Amino acid sequence: MDDLEEAFQRRKKRELEQARMAGAGDREPVQQVVRGSAKVGRNDPCPCGSGKKYKKCCGANA
Repeated sequence: MDDLEEAFQRRKKRELEQARMAGAGDREPVQQVVRGSAKVGRNDPCPCGSGKKYKKCCGANA
């Protein structure tokens, strides 16, 4: 088991070094998108104005 653990540690160390060399962690964190309006439910009327349920109209394409 010691050989397996040592191999794992070497591999993990090598992967961390490669990530560091590639610049992982130098980037700024991605900002989360904020939704302006409420999410449309599947059974709510479609916002396009057709009068159909969202799941039968524009939601069928999503």
